[in-house]
Amino acid sequence: MQKKDYLSSVADMFGVRASALRFWEKEGLIRFERNEENNYRTPTLSTIEDIWEILFLKSIALSSQQIKRILSAGTDDIREILSANERKLKSEIVKLKTALSKLEEKKNMLEKYYVLKDKPLMLKTETELFATPVYETTKEIIKNFLHDESSSGIFCEKGATPVYALLLSEREFTEKFHRAPKEKKCVYGLLRVNVYGREKNDSERFYAFAEKNGLKVESVTGRYLFASTVEGVRTEFYEAYAFDKK
Repeated sequence: MQKKDYLSSVADMFGVRASALRFWEKEGLIRFERNEENNYRTPTLSTIEDIWEILFLKSIALSSQQIKRILSAGTDDIREILSANERKLKSEIVKLKTALSKLEEKKNMLEKYYVLKDKPLMLKTETELFATPVYETTKEIIKNFLHDESSSGIFCEKGATPVYALLLSEREFTEKFHRAPKEKKCVYGLLRVNVYGREKNDSERFYAFAEKNGLKVESVTGRYLFASTVEGVRTEFYEAYAFDKK
């Protein structure tokens, strides 16, 4: 007599592996009737309902251990397990939304690089930007960078090696200077800085371009975009502004 492979048929019906059904049976999560003559597994309506229940519980991100508990638990315990999983999922959703927001921000920074990389320096009128140089790393500064990468910048004073800096928001600027930031002429473009030797940068072209166009520029301030390895050199890229001091 040809063996009827009910196990594979049921597995195909639910889109799972036959090995998964064997494991669930071994764990006591589902039960097949056994043919008395040949001991072959025979699914019953109860088997089908159990498989459906397990797949549903897996679809709401319950672990195998939680599923096993639910299938033998009373109503109060089931409610507690489901509530605990709901809290966990909501927490994960918040983390995922935060991660997605940061990912989109990073992609925007990268797109800004692609916009600027092949463009020459240009004259623009922009809201003045102020950077607070960071001469030593503190826990507070690290937390600031991690919380808001857009506040990470660099300050290049003419004739000096660039230093990392924190960029002030408009509110912080107003609190520091007791006035709102003004619109000013500036040289605008992409700034490149060697990660392992910040003295190797192209800020000088900002000063040369400013002088050529009649602007008095004493520093370049950059907003961090990203870092990558270019021709074997680890390089940081900044959306940079050199504001007119006149």
